Amino acid sequence: MPKPTPKRARANRKTERQEPREKLLVAAIDLFSRHGYEPVSTGQIAAAAGLTQSMVHYHFGKKSKIWKAAIERLMHERGLVFPIGRLDLQDLDPLSRLKVMIRKFLTVNAADPNLNRILMHEGMVRSARMRWLARRYMVAGYRLFDQAIKEAVEAGVIRSLPIMNVTNIIVSACTMTSTMNVLMDEVYEVDITREEYLSSFSDSLVEVLFKGLEAKSPKN
Repeated sequence: MPKPTPKRARANRKTERQEPREKLLVAAIDLFSRHGYEPVSTGQIAAAAGLTQSMVHYHFGKKSKIWKAAIERLMHERGLVFPIGRLDLQDLDPLSRLKVMIRKFLTVNAADPNLNRILMHEGMVRSARMRWLARRYMVAGYRLFDQAIKEAVEAGVIRSLPIMNVTNIIVSACTMTSTMNVLMDEVYEVDITREEYLSSFSDSLVEVLFKGLEAKSPKN
């Protein structure tokens, strides 16, 4: 076997150093999403990753830092799944643009509900973590929907309602559904993560949002 070059050897050592860190992040994301921040300890994270507690301190220092690293990891992965920006939408009319955003947002939330579950825990109490999360990531996402709704209103294709309310309705519908997949399975015996359900729910959501629930009376 040929000896590894210095460059390849350094890459191999880097991968070996990163492996425990990745294991810890995966364990942290799972625990924080299920239990929230406060009940989870660095010892529990280490045990779930099959490592010692000292490895958490070596790679992250303290619990607050591994929590932030977990969020960074989730947001990075979300960006890979949901690479949609203004340039991707610029050639669409305001109504089509908003519909595409809703469908994409629903899909990415269904792909991995862990971020939304963490948000549910954090969103119940004011904290430095919630402030950091909102300012670093959430505000920009909400503003993207705010702007799309505003443009649709100005174009006269949707009713003029408080933009914050409309954005909240959209975000809540797209996030809560995937977050509560276990409850939905118990109530309806359906796996809402399956592609066929997501497609059906996406169609229904867009239909209700843009056309309402009230049936039109037949013309005499």
